[in-house]
Amino acid sequence: MLVAALWKFPTPFGFVLSIAPFIAIYMILLTLSIGPRVLATSPALRRQLSSQLLVIAAEGILGIAYPTFGAIFNQLSSVGQTAFIFVLPIIKFSIKQFVAKMSAHLHEYVGLTVLLSVDVCNVLYVAICVQTAVSPITSGLLIASDAFFVLMALRSIYYQSDVSQARQRLLSMNSKLPATLNYIRNLRALLREVFQSPRAAEVPIRIHAPFPLPLSDESKAFMDDLEQVRRRYSVEAKDVSDDLKITKNFPRGRSASGSWHCHEKGESSRTTSPTRARSAYNSQDYLQLPSTPPRTGTDYSFDKPALAHKASAVSGSLPRSTASGATRTTSRAESYHHEVVVADVQDSLQALFHSEYVMLAEFIECVIPMLYGVYLAVLYHLPTAAYYPHTRTLTPGKLASTELNIMLYATVEFSSFLGVTLLLQRKFGFSPLYQLAFVCETHARVIQGHLIVWIMYVLTLSLVHNGVDLEAPFK
Repeated sequence: MLVAALWKFPTPFGFVLSIAPFIAIYMILLTLSIGPRVLATSPALRRQLSSQLLVIAAEGILGIAYPTFGAIFNQLSSVGQTAFIFVLPIIKFSIKQFVAKMSAHLHEYVGLTVLLSVDVCNVLYVAICVQTAVSPITSGLLIASDAFFVLMALRSIYYQSDVSQARQRLLSMNSKLPATLNYIRNLRALLREVFQSPRAAEVPIRIHAPFPLPLSDESKAFMDDLEQVRRRYSVEAKDVSDDLKITKNFPRGRSASGSWHCHEKGESSRTTSPTRARSAYNSQDYLQLPSTPPRTGTDYSFDKPALAHKASAVSGSLPRSTASGATRTTSRAESYHHEVVVADVQDSLQALFHSEYVMLAEFIECVIPMLYGVYLAVLYHLPTAAYYPHTRTLTPGKLASTELNIMLYATVEFSSFLGVTLLLQRKFGFSPLYQLAFVCETHARVIQGHLIVWIMYVLTLSLVHNGVDLEAPFK
């Protein structure tokens, strides 16, 4: 208000220039409300707060980059608009990478954070530019600008799923895994095999999201089963390891009864030691990928691996050199099998995660142009239309032409949505609409909150009072 009183109103780009001070004031007030003393005594809270504030600051770049693009685009000629339109995918890609990097600590929330900020702003600005574009060629390029990102995402999904299915064919020949390539059923079988292992891998697979999710009874039963398998085999693996260590520490002439007595003593001490209760669905739980999966089992489930006992039996019946060679051969075979299974599970889960991401992106790009067309038709009949540069000079004929272009854009995006749905359904064997419904149901509040913030910001940004109209302030 002080700048407007001393200079002019509306202040040129006042809404855009106020973003950085707003974020700074928000950070300061949030820090004061929590308390400097609390932050000083809690390093974990400081890390969480700083990470979240970095996400807010990264999203604030959207409020500067896209309005700048729109202002420059409206001042260019037909040829200039056609050439300048290639800057839009660069802006989208760069900001998506930056926001994703800043929100990496959010894990499964990364996709939602990027889609509901960058993609929403991009789709809205594409619809606005389609409305104001001088040349139909420019409108066509705008409509086709997202095709590159969709093709790259589908390429990644197809590559990961192809590699995963190739490994499943290999595993079905060498283990008890099902020979039929049902994506979800085989993935469940692989997960069960992976967690029935005595050792943990270096890279974990998170099967617990960092936020509460309403799961079906079948999914809860499967998660509980994996958790019980992990705990059971981790305890049994520890017992085997302790047995081997105790046996190794005894002299060769020591009797087996002494070894067994020491083992029972160690077991008793472990049993009576206090353990911390752990919720099966704690938000910070991780189930580790094992490093040596079992090889036996029936009906997609696998029994306890007995590699240590097999090695002991071999060592007792063969000479030392022959026994050690057989043990190394078995270990190498099991290690290779483990690497194949772990890589298959990781690729399968990543492909499903990317499929969910692509479906949500296509849904946003399909729905928002339709909503913008309805919004423009309503705004045209309101008195406030005179204060928006895009509707100030609209005539009924021009409004009909603009609505036709926007509906054409929405139709193209809807066709793309259907095409992606059919391709993914053919690839995975189930409809990806289930994934879209799962996201919309479990993250309804997050989706609605982001959409309200960004749609209200972008649509009201061109209001003359916000200083974005380049014609009035500089006359």
